[in-house]
Amino acid sequence: MRIGLYPGQDLAAVRAEVEATVAAAANDDPFLANNSPHVVYHGFQAEGYVLPQGSEAQLLLEKCHQQIAGSALAQRVGTGTTDARF
Repeated sequence: MRIGLYPGQDLAAVRAEVEATVAAAANDDPFLANNSPHVVYHGFQAEGYVLPQGSEAQLLLEKCHQQIAGSALAQRVGTGTTDARF
C-alpha cells in the first residue's frame, strides 16, 4: 500500500501508527492472531513537502506557459513525489 504524509508529520511516528493499526487488526482475525503479519517498508520514504509559492521553478513554468499557451497557468494542488526539496 502507499502511505502519504502531510507536511509536519513525522515519518517514524506515522510508521509506528501503521504498525500498531496492522497489529490491532491482526489480533481480531483468528488466523493472523496466531500468524502475526510483518510490515516491510521499501521504496522512497520522506516527510511531506510543500513547494513554496513564488519559487524560481514555479515562476519560470508560469512564464513559459503564458508564452506558449497564451494564458495564465492554472494553480492546482496535488500529491506526488518530487525532487524539488533536494
